[in-house]
Amino acid sequence: MADTINTYYETVPARLREFRKALNLSQDEFGKLLELDQTAISGMEVGRQDVTLRTMYALIKADCNPTWLLLGSGPMLYSATVQAEATVEVRQTSQATEYVVRVKATKG
Repeated sequence: MADTINTYYETVPARLREFRKALNLSQDEFGKLLELDQTAISGMEVGRQDVTLRTMYALIKADCNPTWLLLGSGPMLYSATVQAEATVEVRQTSQATEYVVRVKATKG
């Protein structure tokens, strides 16, 4: 089990760099997006610095799928993990207007 965790852990820096490059950002620009400096990004991309929980939340906010980043499975983009479809129905009665919203979400 420890070997598996280490294997995943050792691949995070490469996936972090892959995500940054997919966004077409420099390390400095990526750092600004995550509220970090360029040296922190560089350190994480080469494995000298850990990805903190705070950074993980910022990455998710930037649309990075945490399952992909940590385990290498699933799509890179978090928005690609769930597809949602919404419909709105308006019902007019003599006393009120009702709005019925239906949302169907499926895993991508």
